[in-house]
Amino acid sequence: MIRKLCREDVDCVSDIHLAEFRNSFFCLLGKEFLRELYDGIIRLDTAQAYVAEEDGVIVGFVVGAAEPDRFFRKLLRSKIPTFLVILAKKAFSNPKVILYGLQTLLYPYKANVGADAELLSVAVSRGRRHRGVGKALVEKLCDALKKKKARTIKVTVDEDNLPANSLYGKLGFTLAKTATLYSKKMNVYVRSLA
Repeated sequence: MIRKLCREDVDCVSDIHLAEFRNSFFCLLGKEFLRELYDGIIRLDTAQAYVAEEDGVIVGFVVGAAEPDRFFRKLLRSKIPTFLVILAKKAFSNPKVILYGLQTLLYPYKANVGADAELLSVAVSRGRRHRGVGKALVEKLCDALKKKKARTIKVTVDEDNLPANSLYGKLGFTLAKTATLYSKKMNVYVRSLA
């Protein structure tokens, strides 16, 4: 069953994020940051967020936004004090956090392909993969964004994440460009929602 992400799901979604994106910048910031991030996302009207549930257990999630620039501005305005405190604490023990934080601010420019919506994150727990959950989550997000009048959606994925690259190709996304972020090559895919 796929349903809207709600506040009670934030801890579980944060845990899945930590498990499935271990080497990402947001994971480097920790669970406290992820809880604040997903809490902020569900409060914004520009975001769409869903979870996949099997037998009462959340097994995956997807988050996206129409008008991503507007979404990020609203998210930062609502959470900036909390995000800065977390960032400062993490930067004290790991200076790489500052560099990654600056690179995150440049992301919208590096990954710009003219799409008016963005798939921000999708993850399925390892034991629940290869059963169509990821596909169903992405399609649910695309349908919701289409209803918000989005015409194209983009997603950015590590170039070496072969399963994710394959999934996006199967779902009708095409490679629009490659960019470097966090010292890694990233593929930027787009898909028409028309």
